[in-house]
Formats: sequence, structure tokens, C-alpha cells
Amino acid sequence: MAEGSAKEGDLESARQLLTRVSHYRELTTASAQRTEILWWVSTFELSFMLGVPRQAMEAILQEARNSNNDLLAAQCWILLMGIADNSCDLPGGRKLFADGVAHCTQRDLIGPITMLQGFELRLLLQAGEYTNALKVSDRLTAQMAVSFMSESYWYLVRGLVLARTGGEGAIALLSRALELIEKVSWPIGRVVALRSLIEAHWLIGDLTAARRYAGLALELIKHCQVPWTLGQIGFWAWRVGLTDLPLDPSVPLEYRHMVSGDWRDAAETWLARGLPYETALACASGDSSGRREAVTILKRLGANATLTRLREEWLDSVVKSLPRGINHDTQKNPVGLTNRQWQLLAMVAQGMDNRTIALQLSRSTRTIEHHVSAILAKLGVSSRQQATLWFEQHRDEE
Repeated sequence: MAEGSAKEGDLESARQLLTRVSHYRELTTASAQRTEILWWVSTFELSFMLGVPRQAMEAILQEARNSNNDLLAAQCWILLMGIADNSCDLPGGRKLFADGVAHCTQRDLIGPITMLQGFELRLLLQAGEYTNALKVSDRLTAQMAVSFMSESYWYLVRGLVLARTGGEGAIALLSRALELIEKVSWPIGRVVALRSLIEAHWLIGDLTAARRYAGLALELIKHCQVPWTLGQIGFWAWRVGLTDLPLDPSVPLEYRHMVSGDWRDAAETWLARGLPYETALACASGDSSGRREAVTILKRLGANATLTRLREEWLDSVVKSLPRGINHDTQKNPVGLTNRQWQLLAMVAQGMDNRTIALQLSRSTRTIEHHVSAILAKLGVSSRQQATLWFEQHRDEE
């Protein structure tokens, strides 16, 4: 974008970033990696607080290219990749990645290429290309030590993919990423790590830990001026039940729609951005048609852990809508029904047929038929009417 389209104040903020780049490169006599750490911490700290617009950084990039300052141009590309990643701009991020890699490859700038490859992992995560993300992360394993940013993103992306797909070691990888990032006090990286840990703990049903990380993230963004960062953390704090406050008007519509219950509008905007996982999360808050769409998307992505977690929430919401609560365990009820079977029995007692139950829980009708038959057998009854009568007689037993 031409420089004239960027506000002078924004350009000055962007130039402050680059001034700090030169300052740290002149002062440091440490290793190349230490130089990189000082640079990224300083620049991202300022951009995190100021919310430097993309147009300003694009103008600085153009200045660098016009003056043949190849390294400065590469650094601008990396910062722009960070802005695109944070604002969920998948098409923009892909173009920046392709152009940046081409620029750096032609000029043999190995370090910036490695950092850009870290963002490639983020692009694959956003696109829902989980298998490819793992493949690329395998390829980049040997290069992790070259860039602390790439190493951090390696842990973050691999950890979140495993968390969503139900793989092992997800929490450990994300915790390692946070540990690396906290060593250098990288604020926006810490936000990304905390946001990932919130989701990972939500996926395994550990809401206590999820809320703890959400609280840390909310504290961290108190002075942040980046709307997308505020939206991401605000949404996940709401998702895990830490807060029920509406999001700030400056937050992008995608997140405000999700929190306010406008799931169709949220799903449409996420779909237009090409982000299937976020589209599925929006649909999951909807009616039975929305839930079916969420199931379809998550199955296609291979996000099995997310699908399992959502099904648990859907079942809980159905039970909570009943006139009285039910909380039996196998040892406390007379016929050995599990909690899940008690919940299904409650739905039967409400007059729901197998097809309705299947739609509510996003399971097949045949699966529900098998579960209901097993419940009837345990109760020693032969009809849904008899099961309903039994339920009414025993529902308040502890």
C-alpha cells in the first residue's frame, strides 16, 4: 500500500519499531540469536501496545524496498506476517509469506526465512490443514534452534493441533512454548501461548486451569490496543465461563457475534475468511442444524477432541434444561446406570424420540437406539413409557 494511505502518526509508530531495531543491533555484542531476541521483544512490545496498523508497516516496507535495504524489508515482512496472523487474515498472510520467502531466498537471508516458516505453521493451523502442519513442523524440527520465534511457534502450533485432534503431549508442548516466551518477556507471544493453553484445557474439560490462564491473559491485555487480540482473549474468557460481559465495540464483529449468540452471522464471517475451525465453533453454539454443520466441519478437520468436548457440552445443556437436576453415579442408583445413561434417560422422559436425541447430541439415530435399548434392559422394562415412569419414581434418589 502506498505511503500516502497511511496516517503520519501510524508511520511514526512504525518507524519507532525500526529505530529500536537499529538501536539494539548496535548495542548488542552477544550471539546472533540473542540479537534476534532483543529485536523481536522490543518491536513486538511496542506494536503490541500501540496496535501499529498494517498500512503503516506496508509503507515502511515499500521505503525499504525502494532503498534496497533488503534486511529491513525482510524484517517488515515478518512483522506484517505477525499482524496478518493476529488479525486472522489467511489470504493476506499467504501472500505475505510467498512474497517474503521469495525476497529472502533471492538474497540468501536464511534467518528471516526461518522466521517466516514459523508463520507458515500458523497459516496451516488457521486453514485447518492439521496434517500438513504436522508434516511441516517435522521438516522444521532441525531448524528450530535457529530462531526462538520459530521454535516457539513450533511448540504452539504442534501443541494446538494435537490438542484439537486428541493427540498426546499437547499441554506439555504448549507449556514449553510459554516457558520459552516468558524467558524473553515477549508480550504478544505470551498472549498467543495463553490463548492456546486456555483452549487446550477447555478441550480436556479442565475449566479451572482454563480460567486461570484466561485470567492471566486478560490481565496482560489491559493496555493492549489491538482489537483482534482483545477479541481472541475476550472470546475464550467467555467460552470457559470466566466472564459473561459483552465484548468492547472495538473488537471485530466475528467475536462479538459469537459472544452475543449471533452464531449464523459469526459462522458466515469466519467462513468468508477461510477459517473452518472458528466456523465450526460458531455453528456449535447454534440450533440442531448449526450443530450438525459443526460436526461435519470438525470431522473433516480431524478435530476429534473438539468434537468430543462439544458433544459433552451439548448433552450438559440438554440436562440443565430439565425441570430438576440429575446427578447420579453408578454406585448411587439401584440399577447401575452411568451418568451418561441417566442423562439419556432424562431426555427419553421428556418425550424426545431417538431422532430428536440424535440431533441434539449430533450422533446417529442407530447409536441412540443402541443406548436406549441398553437402558431399558438395565431397568428391566420393555417400553419408553415404562422407562419414563421408572425415571419419575427414582429421579431424586441420591
